[in-house]
Amino acid sequence: MASSSEIGKLEFERLSIHGENYEIWKSRCFNVLASKQLDDTIAEDYVVDDADAKARAQAFEALVIITKHLPPALYKRFRTANNPSTIWKDLKTLYGNIEKLLQPTTIEAWNQIRFLDFKTAQEFDIALQDCVADLEACGLEVICTDTFKIDKTLNTFPDEKTNNPTPQVDTKTFYT
Repeated sequence: MASSSEIGKLEFERLSIHGENYEIWKSRCFNVLASKQLDDTIAEDYVVDDADAKARAQAFEALVIITKHLPPALYKRFRTANNPSTIWKDLKTLYGNIEKLLQPTTIEAWNQIRFLDFKTAQEFDIALQDCVADLEACGLEVICTDTFKIDKTLNTFPDEKTNNPTPQVDTKTFYT
């Protein structure tokens, strides 16, 4: 059983009210539930057995994990729920197609990212990998190939005409 100090602790980032982090949130929430052997509580056909005290305790532990990682507005919506599966299904209905809604923003981010806008190659690489992860989550793997990433890097280097210095490569990163 979780102590009161553990109940308030967040194991991962809260779900955004707009759902842009839904896929990551869903994965992390599932992993936490699975690590506590509570993943069956979010199965489609899960029903809380009120006669089984252990099953009820597991359902409520799953509810605590799910709801404490929701934004306040969603928490209010689900505060009276007593079946984690119901919340899980409702969140999927709300945010299950979020990647389609985020495609234009993600494509715009890909089009705007430029090597010359970063102080170091490492900063650019981190931003590029974040962008690639978002593109893949939106089902746009076709523009996440190594060829596209190399082209993106080379085509956004500063040229001689600009006063922007070339980002520095941190050699410690590559040799340690």
